[in-house]
Amino acid sequence: MVRDVRIEAARTGLSGSLEVTTASACPDAGRTRILARRAGLERSDAMRAEALPTGCLLTGSVGDLSPGRWFLYAEITAPDGVVQEVWLPTPGDGERAAADRQLYEVSQQRTPPWRPVAEVGTLGAAAAILVACLQLSRRASRRTGQPAGQRSEG
Repeated sequence: MVRDVRIEAARTGLSGSLEVTTASACPDAGRTRILARRAGLERSDAMRAEALPTGCLLTGSVGDLSPGRWFLYAEITAPDGVVQEVWLPTPGDGERAAADRQLYEVSQQRTPPWRPVAEVGTLGAAAAILVACLQLSRRASRRTGQPAGQRSEG
């Protein structure tokens, strides 16, 4: 389901916009969105689809982008739920960037059902080791009469 696309990104002040041109038919309404990501922050909005004689033009914009480098993504969800995306970094203010890219399938990382149990077990083991170390340190300090961590000179 990989498709070649032409992607163009623009940045104007606190807004970023994308235009994605595909050689295939437009996706169903409500199945495309623009995302802007930077350092754990994310902004998104719907993209509009316009049928072209040779394919489809998807356009969208997103605001509230603080200064700095953001990555603009076009995300398309197929009727079967498969999500594909393509991205470009934002160009400088008032500039445009363009590239020929391929849509690629987004990795659907799922947490295995055993992972939370393993994480709790690991944290429990680490806590038990910490408590045991503190207890041993206290016993040692009682035997020597000195606070734990201090050496006697001799």
